[in-house]
Amino acid sequence: MPMLLKLCTNDELTNTFRKILADQTPKELMDNLGMMFPAMNPTERVTILFQGRATMPTEAFQAVLKLSENVLSPEDWSFLKTMLK
Repeated sequence: MPMLLKLCTNDELTNTFRKILADQTPKELMDNLGMMFPAMNPTERVTILFQGRATMPTEAFQAVLKLSENVLSPEDWSFLKTMLK
């Protein structure tokens, strides 16, 4: 990620990430987020979830939150919940 941030603007990365997410089936998306969330830093997680909350159906967003709770440490999950309020 640090190398991508050196080579691309935040807008370029955000737009590319949105395109990648939009091209996945719901199952693929959940599987990939399950692998990605633990590897992300807290700011990246919050950014993705703020974007998701703004663009996803409520049921899908709730499923992503449940996934986050399952794959993150209790400390990371607690921090994420606090930041999303």
